[in-house]
Amino acid sequence: MDSGDGTKKRFVSYGVVALSTLGVLLLLLMAGAQNKPPAAGQKKAAAAEVKPEDKPTPHLADGHPDFSGFYNNTDRYPRRFRRRRRRRPRD
Repeated sequence: MDSGDGTKKRFVSYGVVALSTLGVLLLLLMAGAQNKPPAAGQKKAAAAEVKPEDKPTPHLADGHPDFSGFYNNTDRYPRRFRRRRRRRPRD
């Protein structure tokens, strides 16, 4: 009997689980680092930013307005994007 084949499969499966766990942990750390508040010197710079309403509309080379980008309409349509709560059964 060759018991090395089963050991090799087990070793590979443990390696896959360990690498995927490490990847998930790294993604969580990166996501947490993005949500940190800015440093004291950066707060002043953020307050001096120009509001989007005051900026001119970007145009393409042919003169048409450039509408590429991310648009967040959750403030315009709040009921459509509201999270739905699960109702708990009454005791």
